[in-house]
Amino acid sequence: MSEQKCSRAGCQQSSSNLIIWRNPRIHKQERTKTWGACPEHLDYLVDYLSQRNFFLEQVEIEKEDQ
Repeated sequence: MSEQKCSRAGCQQSSSNLIIWRNPRIHKQERTKTWGACPEHLDYLVDYLSQRNFFLEQVEIEKEDQ
């Protein structure tokens, strides 16, 4: 699996977490979207979605041992 980049505009860091969200105005209950977040932007992205009542959950990405 390729590394997912952070969803913050302009950030090129690898994601350490996935943020699951939904816009209830346009998405049905079973439809979710996913953003990646690096440690630096995790709180910003969660706050951004939470203020709009879009945030559902945050999941840490498990890194594979090399």
